Amino acid sequence: MDALLARGFVDAFRSRVGERGGEYTWWSNFRGARAKNLGWRLDYQITTPWMAQRVQNAAIDRQAVFSDHAPLIMDYQLSITEPSPSS
Repeated sequence: MDALLARGFVDAFRSRVGERGGEYTWWSNFRGARAKNLGWRLDYQITTPWMAQRVQNAAIDRQAVFSDHAPLIMDYQLSITEPSPSS
């Protein structure tokens, strides 16, 4: 992950919410880790800087319990008439 980010890609979630702690998308099934919020953030959206500027909202849905992962929700503001970075 460090090498990817060093090449100029952006963690879209962090670009929106910053470096606050406690934002996890995975918890072990061991000893109530989810209830204690003792987890890791294993789910990412890695984008280009151009795309990261268009992040409108970023959240982790801790209420959805499908597995030991929680959904990472990203909203982007895009326009079909907006020129791409290569234009």
